[in-house]
Amino acid sequence: MDLTLVKNSKSESDLYRHQLESALRDITPTLLERDVWDKRFVEKNSCFTNTYVGERSPIVFEGMPSLLALELKLYWAKLLADPRMDSRSNVDRRRLPMIC
Repeated sequence: MDLTLVKNSKSESDLYRHQLESALRDITPTLLERDVWDKRFVEKNSCFTNTYVGERSPIVFEGMPSLLALELKLYWAKLLADPRMDSRSNVDRRRLPMIC
């Protein structure tokens, strides 16, 4: 979907939001409910194969605009569920831009 359309049209924005929520719900509905994904949350969800989210470095989606948070949740859900990405460096390299 063209992000220009999402930016300029409420109906397109609502459609995009629904698509993101639906994709997250298809993985597991708990992804929509939590805005902080800590080590316990990641280990508890069987859909995730990557367990390198540390206790002191959770993935935080709080305070973000809702569409951005949904996009990032879907991005992280796919990353953490991909067995090819099962390493601490994959998580750390992607966390840094979110912290800055």
